[in-house]
This record gives sequence, C-alpha cells and structure tokens, in this order.
Amino acid sequence: MAVNLRASVRSVIKELKKNIDLKASELASLKDELKRHARAHELLRGDYGR
Repeated sequence: MAVNLRASVRSVIKELKKNIDLKASELASLKDELKRHARAHELLRGDYGR
C-alpha cells in the first residue's frame, strides 16, 4: 500500500510541476503581449520619446 501511495504522490508532484511550467510559459507570453500592446498604446497617445 505504501508503495502505491508513494507512486501516486510522485505522479501528482510530476503533474503539478508540468502544470506550473506550462502556466509560467503562458504567463511569459501574456507579459510579452502586454508589453506590445502597452507600446502600441503609447504610440497612439503620442507618448513616445518622453
């Protein structure tokens, strides 16, 4: 029984790490997208170069 529990815990930990990596990648992409949109917004407002 303990072996099955250990295997289950290891499996859950592996899956959580995988999901964390995926979410971190998604977050990085969203941050890049935000920067692009913020820059475009600045250009449209005429705030560039200030």
